[in-house]
Amino acid sequence: MAIRALVFDAYGTLYDVHSVRSLATDLCGDRGELVTQLWRLKQLEYTWLRTLMRSYEDFWSVTRESLVFALKSVGIEPAASLCDALMNRYLHLDLYKEAEQALGSLRDHKLAILSNGSPGMLKTLVTSSPLAGFFTQVISVDQVKLYKPEPACYALGRVNTT
Repeated sequence: MAIRALVFDAYGTLYDVHSVRSLATDLCGDRGELVTQLWRLKQLEYTWLRTLMRSYEDFWSVTRESLVFALKSVGIEPAASLCDALMNRYLHLDLYKEAEQALGSLRDHKLAILSNGSPGMLKTLVTSSPLAGFFTQVISVDQVKLYKPEPACYALGRVNTT
């Protein structure tokens, strides 16, 4: 079978979810590192639980709920201004150093992203980064209202990249 497309995850594969750490440290002091760790763990946990319960909310909502949990867990009041600043940073995550070069070496292939991110999050993330021109499609699990690793999410990659 010929390779029709190469599909990548965005968060944690191309974009470093922990690149919010420096802002979290600026805003939360010595608890910033712990906030970023708890935020990501809870974010993943919430997506898995929501899929198991068939109780979908988009990734922006899940990400904010996770942030509020993380802040409260370390004893920081989740004020709107604090949450807004950290959530905005999540829309502009740093690329992993090797991502651009790796994708550049694959330019002869059709490239796509398949992500838990909501469409708006992904659009902002990808278009504000050097990777914007690499992908023929950016696919959100929002289409099936489930999160990875639910098989229906991966089926989106097969359907949308043919």
